[in-house]
Formats: sequence, structure tokens, C-alpha cells
Amino acid sequence: MLVLDEAWTGLDVPARAELDRAVAERTAAGGSVVFVDHDPRRLADVADETYAVVGGGLERRTEPPGPEGAGPRGPVVVIVAQGPPGAALPAPVAAVAVGVGAGGAAGATRLTVPESRSDLVLRELLTARVPWHVVRVEEPGAVPSPTSAPAAEEGTSR
Repeated sequence: MLVLDEAWTGLDVPARAELDRAVAERTAAGGSVVFVDHDPRRLADVADETYAVVGGGLERRTEPPGPEGAGPRGPVVVIVAQGPPGAALPAPVAAVAVGVGAGGAAGATRLTVPESRSDLVLRELLTARVPWHVVRVEEPGAVPSPTSAPAAEEGTSR
């Protein structure tokens, strides 16, 4: 778990980009990142939950996770891969995939995954005990996310 308290404050543009990259790497590897920032837009497209400090308490700014199959908030990537006959998806891939279906080609599987976890999924597929063949990766597509009102101090967990 990575915990950041106003880590972007005082950084120049290249340093902010580097910190964004480090956060994305950590979450793509399945880790958690909790951070506090005054900018409610900071990584808003990849945050699973967002809270604001209001009157000395926390107020949730994102909707709680919906029922199974409700889909992700934020950008997604579609990965079409072909595994060995009869092979199950590697457990880490199955855990993060928000959609699994037929990939068109015989035996291919179409995976819809949060963009922030796509590197993890590709790594797991390619390094599985019997590696999967990645047929193609489709461009990210935006999935609507709820908007949040600006707050005095935002806290986000990933």
C-alpha cells in the first residue's frame, strides 16, 4: 500500500507526471494507493473511491460499488487473448476483468478490464504457466463516472 499526503504539492510538471506514473504502476500491479489532495480531479479517472473531509468527518463522493456486473467507472481496455485449449483465465486476470466473453476467433476470449489494470492483465496472460497469446488490445473507451463536488480537502483510495 502506498500512502501519499499532498504528495503533488510543490512539484513541477515533470515530477507530477512521474508521481502519476508511479501511482498507476502500483495500482496496475494490484496494489492500493491512498492519497490526500486538494484537487478533486487528481487521478479522478482511476479512483475507486473518493471522500471529502466535511465538518471533521468523511463524506463519500463516489457511489458505492454496484451489484455484480454493474461495470467499471472510468476508462476500460478490451484485450482479446487466446489460451491453451480448456485453460482457465489466470486468477489475477479473472479477479480484475469486468467483462469476459467470446473473442470472435475460435477459442479467443474478449476481456474488458479497467485501463489502470491492463498492464497487470497483459503481464499475467503472457507469464502464465502456459502463456496465452494476446491477439489484440483495443483502444481505451470512457465509461461514465459520477461527478463529485469540489471539497476543501479530498481523500482518495485506490
